Amino acid sequence: MNLMARQDRVLLGGLAVALFVVFARPIRYLLDLARAVEESSGLALVPALIILTAVFLFHQQGKRHEAKARAAAGGSTIVCDSVGADGAAWFCCAVLA
Repeated sequence: MNLMARQDRVLLGGLAVALFVVFARPIRYLLDLARAVEESSGLALVPALIILTAVFLFHQQGKRHEAKARAAAGGSTIVCDSVGADGAAWFCCAVLA
């Protein structure tokens, strides 16, 4: 029996990230700095950052889903990497024919 569905994992991950942001001091400092820049310049940086992050995550999820679908349809293999060439922690899938 599976206690958590796939969609529930995404929600749980979002909750974990939100709790990390709430309690992490350096992130809170950067958000406070962004709010100060917002007040002085009149720009809405924090909402724009949230929107861009959400769109990026949905884009990555779509790419991952498409790569898995291609691999299933064509008998290809999927190569996934969780660290980029510059050392940044991100997730990428590539389909090898």
